Order: sequence, then C-alpha cells, then structure tokens
Amino acid sequence: MNKAITIFILFISVISCKNEVKTTKKENPVVSSERKDVTQEKAHHGENEETITLNNGEKWQANPETTSGIKNMQEIVNAFSENSSLEEYQEFKTRLEAEFTTIFQKCTMKGEAHEQLHNYLKPMILIFDGLVSNQTETRQENLNKLKKHLATYSTYFN
Repeated sequence: MNKAITIFILFISVISCKNEVKTTKKENPVVSSERKDVTQEKAHHGENEETITLNNGEKWQANPETTSGIKNMQEIVNAFSENSSLEEYQEFKTRLEAEFTTIFQKCTMKGEAHEQLHNYLKPMILIFDGLVSNQTETRQENLNKLKKHLATYSTYFN
C-alpha cells in the first residue's frame, strides 16, 4: 500500500512538474538555451543511471525545505543499523518515504533546478523498495546505496 501511495504521489508530482517546466520554457525561452551550457556529470545509481547536471559548473539553489528533508533523511539513515530485522527495515522505509513525500509537497523550485532535483530523487524509489527485500544482503546493499546517494546531494545543490 505504501509503495502504491509513493508511486502515485511521485507520478502526480512529475506530471505537474513537467507542465510547470513547459510553461516556464514558453514564457522564458532562455531556459532552453541555458540547458545547453550546463556542465554534465553522471551520478551512478546501481543499474540505473540518471544524469544530474550542474548549472554552468555551479550548484543549483535548492529551497530550504528540500535541503532540510535531505538532511533529515541522512540523519535517519545514519542512525539505522544495517543488521536490523526486516520489520525494522520496513519502519525505516516508511520514515524515509514520509520525508521523501514531504520534499515533493514543499518543493518550490522551478525550471531546470527543479528538473535536476527530480533526476536526483528518482533513483531513491528503487532503493527504497530494495530496503524491504526478503534477502538480508539486498537490504544492506540498498542501505549502502542510499547512504552514498544522499551524500552526493551537496555536490549538486546548495
């Protein structure tokens, strides 16, 4: 049930964001030309690879609620033991998904910065699912992936 809710919220957010970006591009044609000047870097996320770009070599300005949500997720992850039970991992996932949802709900970012935030956040959905695998090793691998992924936030966003 949580997975369905999370996917639904993400789907709605992505659709609304794409409409917002299209509107921004129509109103401000500079956005599309700025995108060509963006320095590209790859962030690897296991089997999936999302491209996260910098703003002409600089970090994107994130809204304070997004940065706070990422910081909260980092604290949740750092306080969690990889040797926890499946039930503890399920509660852990629920807490992370709550923060993830809050980030989407409170996001005020616009344009390309918003798109880059989506590129950063999307890989977390698969990682969250792996946290509740029946295989202990898979849960631990996904916990480590999430720790590494969250640590890259400050590479791309202020």
